[in-house]
Amino acid sequence: MITTKRNELEVINSFNDLMKDTKQKQRINKLVKQYSNQYFMEKLNDSDIVDTLQELSTHYQKYAYVIVRRIKADIIDEYCRDDEYYDGSIDNTGRQIAKKRRVIDTKKVGKNFEEDLEEELTDLVVEDYFKNLDKALEVYKFNLKVEKMKAQKEINKLRTRYNEIDSYIIEEIKETYNYYISKGEEKEDILYNFKYNTDVINSMFTRIAMKFDNKLGIKINKQNIETKLNKELKLFIKLKENEEDTDEDVKIPMGWKAYAITKFINKMFK
Repeated sequence: MITTKRNELEVINSFNDLMKDTKQKQRINKLVKQYSNQYFMEKLNDSDIVDTLQELSTHYQKYAYVIVRRIKADIIDEYCRDDEYYDGSIDNTGRQIAKKRRVIDTKKVGKNFEEDLEEELTDLVVEDYFKNLDKALEVYKFNLKVEKMKAQKEINKLRTRYNEIDSYIIEEIKETYNYYISKGEEKEDILYNFKYNTDVINSMFTRIAMKFDNKLGIKINKQNIETKLNKELKLFIKLKENEEDTDEDVKIPMGWKAYAITKFINKMFK
């Protein structure tokens, strides 16, 4: 084939030659943004965002290389041709099987084009990489602010309904006490478990939270009412103890205490 001046100009020897073409430049920049963004979304959806952001920033060379390889494969394919080759495989008639592979078309690009492409793409990808990292961090910060605003909104709701909240807590304590009395539990057992049994206390919190949600439309965390619940429990326990024991403190042996908790838990979950 006679090589003309026009043919020589069409051979792309470097990344800079490729970027001189406006359409190709736009395409490459688009691919960088597309593949980088796609890779970030995959990573951020996989696990805890804080750990992921730290991992992506610390090992950016490794992850940028993955993105570069994806973009490079897309670009290189345009400058490849199908090449037939034989690896010794034969069909059932004994004939050699011709196979195909994609190889760089040297009529379109120079021999150093692939290496140059990877190096230059890396610079572009790393630059875009940190833009994506900054965006992800800003989104994370924004979402944190939104979550804090939601939490504050719920706290404000609680503050405006303090009287109702107190009544629900008192009501739940009384209902729980009466429930176990109806099951034949001893008053001392119930009051001791109200003091020390976290399973019993947590079950009350769960039911109170459900009432708040169903009747008041308020979602609460344990810390929102923990102080109030503990305060009302202490008052209730004191009231019940004083019904019969006005001046004397009831001393409970440690062995009985352990037995009472075990017995109470077993009955709870029957």
